[in-house]
Amino acid sequence: MALTRRLIEAFLRPNWLRTDPMLAHARLFSDDFAVEPAADGALAADLRAGDAKMHDYYCYVLLDFAVADRDMEEAPLAAALIPGDDLGLGDRFRQHPGTHRAEWNGRDYRICEPGKNQ
Repeated sequence: MALTRRLIEAFLRPNWLRTDPMLAHARLFSDDFAVEPAADGALAADLRAGDAKMHDYYCYVLLDFAVADRDMEEAPLAAALIPGDDLGLGDRFRQHPGTHRAEWNGRDYRICEPGKNQ
């Protein structure tokens, strides 16, 4: 659970992502959730140490937060790609079925692969 918390902290590090719904969702994982101000330099290596099932789990966590605040529409999904890339989960996150098609508020959002147009 500590690694999940560290992943969530990395995702929510940008202030603009720390909306009430996002923080409430984070508190479902940890009652005393708070974002640490310093970046976690060991997080990427610790995430990479997991097996394929754990990598899928981490992608689900990122996707879960990408849709936690419906008012933010697609911005959190795009933001999830940044820590996903930085933490070595980017390719797996992009290949994850849930990231190719997500639906919020009745609107369809498709994720563009880098270097490809739709």
